[in-house]
Amino acid sequence: MSCTVVSNSKYLCVSCQNISEEKSRRCKKCNAIFSIVKIPASVQVSLPKPKTASEIMKRKAIGKPLKGFEFIGSLPKKFSMVIHGEPGSGKSYFALQIADAIANNSKRKTYYVTSEEELENLDFQNKIEYCEPSENLIFESVKNKKEFLKLIRNNSANIIVDSISDLGITAKEIKEFREEIGTFIYILHVTKDGDYRGTTQLIHDPQVQIVVAKGIAKTKKNRFGMSGQEYEIFTKED
Repeated sequence: MSCTVVSNSKYLCVSCQNISEEKSRRCKKCNAIFSIVKIPASVQVSLPKPKTASEIMKRKAIGKPLKGFEFIGSLPKKFSMVIHGEPGSGKSYFALQIADAIANNSKRKTYYVTSEEELENLDFQNKIEYCEPSENLIFESVKNKKEFLKLIRNNSANIIVDSISDLGITAKEIKEFREEIGTFIYILHVTKDGDYRGTTQLIHDPQVQIVVAKGIAKTKKNRFGMSGQEYEIFTKED
């Protein structure tokens, strides 16, 4: 922001930020009507500093591939992702695998939050046994939206949620806490008919959209790389 000190009373157009010495009903620069306000003497006015293309590119965010998940592309330090697919397709296994990779490559704490199963549940433990996550990944179980929001409040950690469908979190609520936390990944349930719980924003808002079917994760939407790239979830031999 650049600053201009006004020594005498002048008039500011709130529409285009033009400053003039004459009071007018219409701005002479942008032609806006009723946009002129008086600036008292000796008031410091902050105006936005113009940005050139080179200035913008100097601040370009530099991403890098996540080890084991290079198929997604070069990822920034924090990003958003939705994982969806039919029941039994392998969504939780994929979420656990990418959560562990993030935990091992981020300076932030990384939480895997389950709303579907208790941590002591045999099915969940079987998933843990298969994926073999490191000690860097922290597990939490929540029963409702209130418990989840309490967990992430004032928390800058990476959050992976399995699943957001059970918590009833809205796109508006996600937007409210999104800036406070790190990477945010959530599973969204889809029925065999292709329907899912929640608004279309829950599918379209995240930067990366992963569709899981029959043990294969595929990028459907990807702001950091190519769409249509595949990842095999179950690679261990029985």
